[in-house]
Amino acid sequence: MKSGFVPVIGRPNVGKSTLVNALVGTKVAITSMRPQTTRNTIRGIVDRPDLQIVLVDTPGIHRPRTALGDRLNTMANASLVGADAAVFVIEATGKIGPGDRLIAGRLQQAGLPTVCIVNKVDAAESEAVVERLTVASGWGFAAYVPVSATLGTNLEPIIDEITALLPEGPRYFPEGMTSDQADDFLIGEIVREKFLDRLRDELPHSLAVLVEEVREQDNGVTRIEARVLVERDSQKGIVIGSGGSLLRDAGTEARAELERRLGTQVHLDLHVTVEKDWQRHPGIVQRLGM
Repeated sequence: MKSGFVPVIGRPNVGKSTLVNALVGTKVAITSMRPQTTRNTIRGIVDRPDLQIVLVDTPGIHRPRTALGDRLNTMANASLVGADAAVFVIEATGKIGPGDRLIAGRLQQAGLPTVCIVNKVDAAESEAVVERLTVASGWGFAAYVPVSATLGTNLEPIIDEITALLPEGPRYFPEGMTSDQADDFLIGEIVREKFLDRLRDELPHSLAVLVEEVREQDNGVTRIEARVLVERDSQKGIVIGSGGSLLRDAGTEARAELERRLGTQVHLDLHVTVEKDWQRHPGIVQRLGM
């Protein structure tokens, strides 16, 4: 069989996580319109009888301003080490810029066989798609595929192109497995996702979720306790919302998704706490698992 590790790399908000979820066929990474939603390298597994592609969803490469930003870039770049191939995502809805060219240069320097994806073609004019493909073709990658990850169009050609680049190898994960993420991690990410699009400006980047306990009670209900971390006292009130409305709405939506995923009734207990300027402290960033 063919198998290998394939980082999915690109600038923030080009649709990497949406693409990984679409290729795997289930949600393994949260998505949001907010840049830098992905804060960890997340593995999604495409598993077939004669094929196992381990897709490594990475944080968007960007100009960092905090310790968290530095760590995100480090994680994305480190994903290229030891990889068998790469998927480089650019978007049809925006011009190819310096950030895209920087990433293309790193992939060329690494010598990784790469499939270049032009994503969001459903939201772009055909002329724009052609223009992006024409410019990207100068990078000399193995293949170029226009797709809409949101609509799930043209996904199978991506699998075919990746497969052609992979070596013969073992099955790295058990048959049928779709991700290697711990339950606590995914629970925290689902909770964070529900806050992201309800918040504005820089606050989404100042928010993190730390799952403290997941316990099945005698009555069959799964009790989840988690802390929602912010950096300043003023942010705490925003996250809670008027009369607790934002915290309640985000918690209700998160609980409903968790019940679908876990197949059990869930009691979700969220507490909002202040961890001052946590993004700027490498020790705190590391403690949060990023």
